[in-house]
Amino acid sequence: MEQTDVLKQNTSSIQGALARYCREGAAIDLPGITPGRLEHYRRLVLNVVHGILSEAYPIAARCLGSSKWGELVEQFFANHKCHNPQVWLMARELLDFIEETAYHEAKGLPFLPDLLLMEWTEIEVHSMPDNTTPPSTPCPDSQLLSTHLVFNPHYKLLHLSYPVHRIHLDDFEPKPGNFFLLVFREEKSGKVQFVSLSPYFATLLDTVLQSEGIDVLGAKNALVEAGIHAPKSIHEPQLVYFLKSLQDKQFIFGKVA
Repeated sequence: MEQTDVLKQNTSSIQGALARYCREGAAIDLPGITPGRLEHYRRLVLNVVHGILSEAYPIAARCLGSSKWGELVEQFFANHKCHNPQVWLMARELLDFIEETAYHEAKGLPFLPDLLLMEWTEIEVHSMPDNTTPPSTPCPDSQLLSTHLVFNPHYKLLHLSYPVHRIHLDDFEPKPGNFFLLVFREEKSGKVQFVSLSPYFATLLDTVLQSEGIDVLGAKNALVEAGIHAPKSIHEPQLVYFLKSLQDKQFIFGKVA
């Protein structure tokens, strides 16, 4: 074997050992290392990882507290092999780690996957490439149900088991249920908005969004044919109010021009 090949193998071996030390913290003996220096290197690397994840998930970090959050970050860094070379996408892999290891179940944090998903979705929606939409004009209330509407294309519709969009931690931990959240980016400001939806409104909205060329009344009739009826408390005035609120919030741009 040539000397250059031996050097490459030695370098690779040292790099791998250093990477494992930074992840796991187990003591190692590397040639040419001043005693005590490696601890500072690992601390700096962990600070970077901690900073990226805390910036991506500020609500989760605050809810868990510094001790539990720090433990989660260290467990993730030690045991999860990140697949994406883009550093900012490391945050998405924290959610993968939680789901793959059932970390939330072991730590008694059943709401954690939903909370991380909500916070990551904000980043994802904010970072979506710009998509064009057909020309539109403001839609009068009287036409909201029966005309073809133009919707904001930069959105995600989430189905959650815990109400993590509520402010207080005590609200996160009821028995699991069905909670729906519309997450979208305002066209002009770029601000990400969160709108809580009832199960029926979420189903109706998703039907309109997924069915090209259908109006809201058409979607409502399609749901009836599928055996899904509006609750008795919801009549056309409530549907109009719901759509008007989405137009005011810039999720509905208006009707097709």
